[in-house]
Amino acid sequence: MRTFRSVISNSFMELVRQPVYLLILVSSASMIIILASIPYFGLGDDPTLVKNSVMAITLLAGLVGGITGSSLSLSREIATGTALAVLAKPVPRWQFLIGKYLGLCGALFLLIFVDMAASLTASRMAYDAYSGVDWTAFFIFEGSLVCALAVAGVRNYVFRKPFIQEAVIHIAVFSTIAFILIWKLTSHKVSLSDMAEVDWRLVPATLLILFATWVLAAVALVCSTRLDLLPTMAITYGIFLLGLMSDYVFLAELPVMGM
Repeated sequence: MRTFRSVISNSFMELVRQPVYLLILVSSASMIIILASIPYFGLGDDPTLVKNSVMAITLLAGLVGGITGSSLSLSREIATGTALAVLAKPVPRWQFLIGKYLGLCGALFLLIFVDMAASLTASRMAYDAYSGVDWTAFFIFEGSLVCALAVAGVRNYVFRKPFIQEAVIHIAVFSTIAFILIWKLTSHKVSLSDMAEVDWRLVPATLLILFATWVLAAVALVCSTRLDLLPTMAITYGIFLLGLMSDYVFLAELPVMGM
């Protein structure tokens, strides 16, 4: 079991230290807050548009993170021979694959957690045509991301800590603190009379997105044992699109089946 835990922790830390992971983390969280600051003129449905958009960004970030993470975690190691060296320790093949998958799931959990904090903040910032942008919440959350990167840079310069790893950890902490500060200490009108509130229904919705990304990450990891990044991405996206169309296909067949 010690070997199994080592594979999990090494896989998680390897993914967290990837520059593409930090790029997806920062860009998705920033985009979610920006989407809550754009006027939509949606005839009263502006908050609904914001919530749908931030959920889509969260799903897309998890999907891209799962595909790239599986390719970086397994496909590259197989190509360079690192996987063969690990399996020759000897490490059982099932421990190696499941450990890689659990490490990938941990990295996706951290990514989705930060996006959930941003999504809850965005649900509180959403406004209609009778209100305006909550600039206080915008600068607090975006400032937390900047501060996290700055602290990671200082720790990298002074203590020689890995910058990307430190940035990811501090972004997770600072974004959570920023959401709590916005939720507890600020106020904002979303319309003429309604005050801003956090839509906690996004929490179970984000949890379902996390489960979906874990399933797609498993598909991507299986493909990465034989294929490179682009074929893995094509197959995983294809399965994802087929899953989106399945409801329409089955619903279209229901009247025929009932006749």
